[in-house]
Amino acid sequence: MLSKVNHGTSGFLFKADVPVAAEAGFAEPDFFYEDDIVEPLPKLKAEKAISDVSLGAGQEDLDQAAELGLAPPIRQEPVRSQKVANRNDKVTVQYMDGRVVRDVKYKTVEEDLAAERCVLVEEA
Repeated sequence: MLSKVNHGTSGFLFKADVPVAAEAGFAEPDFFYEDDIVEPLPKLKAEKAISDVSLGAGQEDLDQAAELGLAPPIRQEPVRSQKVANRNDKVTVQYMDGRVVRDVKYKTVEEDLAAERCVLVEEA
């Protein structure tokens, strides 16, 4: 099947009246301008750079950083969230002025807790 398609395609192309480049008036130029000649690009070399934010914190990287006088990056501890009650749970809070509010729903004092106007004493 494929040979029939190839035979039909090649037969069509040979029968077509396709002009040869020299007959059609296209000729290669006899000379080149100097601007047409492309100089080869210089070969680039890769260099290994050490930065404070290196992804590989292996012993090799730490040794190289010590040689260059770079301090090891400071490890940041994740922010720990305190345990909070569900929004509909009853809690006891103490405000900064000293008053204590008992058995109030958490969602009513949630903004005060976030703004640090009161402290969660206990969950009821």
